[in-house]
This record gives sequence, C-alpha cells and structure tokens, in this order.
Amino acid sequence: MRVRGTHAHAPHSCSSLGCPRSLFLSFQPAPSHPSSFSSFPPQVAAYCGVHCLNTLLQGPLFSEDDLATIAAGLDAEEARLLKAAGVSAGGGASGPGGSGGDGFSNATAGGMFSLQVLERALNRLSLGAVNINRAGAEAIKADPASHEAFVCNRAEHWWAVRRLDGAFWDLNSMAPCPRPLASPQALAAHLASTPNVYAITGRLPPRRPPAPAGGGG
Repeated sequence: MRVRGTHAHAPHSCSSLGCPRSLFLSFQPAPSHPSSFSSFPPQVAAYCGVHCLNTLLQGPLFSEDDLATIAAGLDAEEARLLKAAGVSAGGGASGPGGSGGDGFSNATAGGMFSLQVLERALNRLSLGAVNINRAGAEAIKADPASHEAFVCNRAEHWWAVRRLDGAFWDLNSMAPCPRPLASPQALAAHLASTPNVYAITGRLPPRRPPAPAGGGG
C-alpha cells in the first residue's frame, strides 16, 4: 500500500501539560507515565513518517533526507520495472494502494512518505512490518499485545504504537504528549479503530538514554 498526501502538521506544545519537548526528552508527568521517553520530537511539516520511525525506534535514526533518498531509489526501481514491462508510468492503480494514475512517487513535496519507504528504512535495521489485516496475520490481530510495536496510518498520517516500560503507548504526533494504552483491551481497541496497522517484526534496537530534564534537542 502506498499512502500519499500533502497536508502539513504544525508542531504541538505540551508545556501546559507538564511535559516539555525536545528531540530527546525527559519529563516528569503523572505517575502513570514511563519515567522518561527517549524520543517524542515535534513533527515538522508533513514529515509524519520521520516522526513515526524515530518515536518507534526511540532515537533520531532517520532524517527527512534519509527517507527522501530511499524514496528516490524506490521510484527509480519502479520506473525500471515498469519500463521493462512496457507499462506507462501513468498507468498505476488509483487509491491508497497505487499511484493514482499520475505515475509513482514514494514521497511528496510536503514530506509524506509511502509505506514502502518506511519498510525499506526498517529493513536496514533488520526489522519488518506485517499488515495485521492480511490473511495469515490472524494471530497477531487476535493478540496484539504479543508484539512490541506497530506503525499505523489513518488519512495519510503515520504514527507509532509501542511498548515502553512495560506498557503500550500511542506516540501520535497529532497529540501533545504520548497517550497510554493501559490494558491489552485498550491496545486492541485502538488498533481495531485504525484502518491500516502494521506489526513490527524483528528485534527493536536498544532505547537511547533520554536527555537530562530541561535539556535541549
């Protein structure tokens, strides 16, 4: 599936909620929160894919330039395949799984990246993404808490859900701060309400230490 878009998201401020933000942040919110998050950076423009990966991985492992380079490589691969098959670049399928008839683009000018870009980035870390709604993934969908993390997409917006300090957290950049999913039932309900969910496979890298409280990015 390719998800594309040109919308922009303004960075949120959550200082009023007691959780100052930086690229690596450490805050002292309510006791129900983990003692620290390694990474919950503000989102810039429509770079939700960058925010999604870095909050998933809890560190600044990928930049906009990294994902743009991956996207350009995928576009070139698709162009070669289409040319070899004698198919016009404008003949792609419409909708979220295709190019919409305007050729192929794994990134937009506003910074929206396709699923394929996120997958290729994850592959570099020996990680993968499995659509929990596809045939053969019934066990994951029935017991999502058996997995450590997910990437989600709704209305051309990417975000991560992962286990931190023994509990699952919704790390959506559209929210001012991470939101706890306090039980397996809450996790399952959140994922069930999300159109596109991909379980992360493989071993996540170790979390990087958070910055000192009040420290910069």
